[in-house]
Amino acid sequence: MSHSVQHLLATVGPGTPEFTHAVRNSQLLIDAAQQAGVKRFVHLSVLNPQGSSELPHFRSKSLVEQHLRESGLSHAIIRPGLILGPADLFLNNLAWMIRRCPLMAVPGDGEYRIQPLDARDLAACAVQAGAETHDSVTDAVGPETHTFNDLIDLVVSHLWNSNFRQATPRTPEPYFTAFAILITRLTDY
Repeated sequence: MSHSVQHLLATVGPGTPEFTHAVRNSQLLIDAAQQAGVKRFVHLSVLNPQGSSELPHFRSKSLVEQHLRESGLSHAIIRPGLILGPADLFLNNLAWMIRRCPLMAVPGDGEYRIQPLDARDLAACAVQAGAETHDSVTDAVGPETHTFNDLIDLVVSHLWNSNFRQATPRTPEPYFTAFAILITRLTDY
């Protein structure tokens, strides 16, 4: 009998299971853990998952969380925000866009706050959550707060060691959300 299962499935792009398959596979894993007598189940989710979201990633994470809560297993749900590390998709894609695109659309005004979390800190959080016994939900964010515009400036200064300011037109949130939904549907993200 295993003490805990660390479920860290991510559905982030081509080559990963479609969201419906990812949800079903996660539910099957939770059921199998319950039948095997696993004592603890740790699930990596996402900040603010919503079953009613038009974005499949947030909707699927909400469905898995619900199934886990209903399973009766002792569990921890970790909801990370922006995860940063050597091979993270977000910063690497952001840097790629900054290097190659003369314009970069910023959702909204770019002044909203983000709290990036180092991937090593997330791993430590998951290990600790596996050793605990009480059900928990943890929003996992880093200690530093930046605006999205600040993050762009940090990446630019890292790439070019300058204060070069790329043109970053503001994109009203409804348009950016519609664009994100369209890209999600076209690319199976």
